[in-house]
Amino acid sequence: MSRLKHHLIKILAAVGLAVFAIIVFVFLAYLKKSNPGEIAGALGNIIGGTIGALGAAAAVYFMLRVQREEETEKTSAAILREVTELCKGPIGQLTACAMIQSGQIRPPKSEL
Repeated sequence: MSRLKHHLIKILAAVGLAVFAIIVFVFLAYLKKSNPGEIAGALGNIIGGTIGALGAAAAVYFMLRVQREEETEKTSAAILREVTELCKGPIGQLTACAMIQSGQIRPPKSEL
């Protein structure tokens, strides 16, 4: 990774952390002025949002894993078919050579 990309990642991480800190500070400031019902509602929203985000992330992870496994199977099957087709010609020629050697076939010299 180039130095510029590494530096850019550090800057983006710092900006993200600063924005997160500001959001938390504002949240805590408003939390002090809130009544218990509002606090309970806010915490419920945070917990619900966290559970929803984790569920979505898990669903995407499992979906991508299944797709990767399917692609691996498809690719392996395609490679095996290709190898099988490419082997048919040489195997036929070797079979003919073995039959010629054993004397089962006596082709004219012009066909060799």
